[in-house]
Amino acid sequence: PPPANLGVPGLSAPAERRAPIPEPVRRASPTAPTAEPRARAKDPGLRGVPLGSLAACVSDRREDELKQKVMAAVTTQKECVSEAGRYRFVETKNLNAFLMWIERSSSRRMADRCAELTLALNCLRRGGGRE
Repeated sequence: PPPANLGVPGLSAPAERRAPIPEPVRRASPTAPTAEPRARAKDPGLRGVPLGSLAACVSDRREDELKQKVMAAVTTQKECVSEAGRYRFVETKNLNAFLMWIERSSSRRMADRCAELTLALNCLRRGGGRE
């Protein structure tokens, strides 16, 4: 018969001393949350919602392409206003830290990230930026 402990953890340990099996990792749903994000409470000067709280784009690559276009279009402006709403550019120097707040006009529904990035890019191209 083999020795009681072959150097493999858990083989000779009683059942009550074994480590619990971890829960499987679940991906977050791509839908937008129904409640307003908590980040708003940190900075009362920002209204609206952060881009990351919206429903994800169908393609991560498309979302990154649009973020890069917005980053290239933002020079010194901190926000852009159009008929679609107000876009505030909080962090546009780094793709991984990209942060944009959206305050949509009351005449339209909130869209997914790609739609909002496209609207922000259109706003920047039309010169709706403010210092």
